[in-house]
Amino acid sequence: GTQAIDVVVPGLTFEGYALSGIGGAANLDNNGEDVHKTFVSQTAGAVYVAFMVKIDALVTGYFLHLGQATIGTNFFTRVGIATGSSETSFKFSLSKTNQTATQSSSDYIIGSTYLVIAKYNIIDGESNDEVSLFVFDGVIPTDEPATATIPAFTATVADFSPGSIALRQYDANIDIKVDGIRIATSWADAVTAAF
Repeated sequence: GTQAIDVVVPGLTFEGYALSGIGGAANLDNNGEDVHKTFVSQTAGAVYVAFMVKIDALVTGYFLHLGQATIGTNFFTRVGIATGSSETSFKFSLSKTNQTATQSSSDYIIGSTYLVIAKYNIIDGESNDEVSLFVFDGVIPTDEPATATIPAFTATVADFSPGSIALRQYDANIDIKVDGIRIATSWADAVTAAF
């Protein structure tokens, strides 16, 4: 494809994460081809997406999202980045779909590797599914923390059945490494289980 997502070696490492240091990392560094992979569509419970990420150049936007099994144009659980309080920092951002993203209250350091877990929680009813985001730079908790980095929220938009994961390139000046993507229906299986 045009400006395809390439792979850089070595990949990312994060102490205690089962997929740390294996193979290469996806390098999002342009405004070009996006990629996605499908999984069994989920209609109940929670979907967790765990991955390592390193931001080497900051341009506000989202770089990872969920979609339906036939991906289409309905993208949700959009994980992104935004300007921090200094030139060497950034904030993580999250939106359920295309509404204005909610940003983390804390800043994170450009050039550091973080473990991020996005959660899409399917709740009975209409337009009430929740999204939340957890970010770690140290010890990985065995159990899901009671409070997320970006706490759970919903939006008055349609709910979805997650069935695909996608990486998105959105600007010629981005430099984002993503590695060790793991998708599961429990915190343990996505975050702490052995590979």
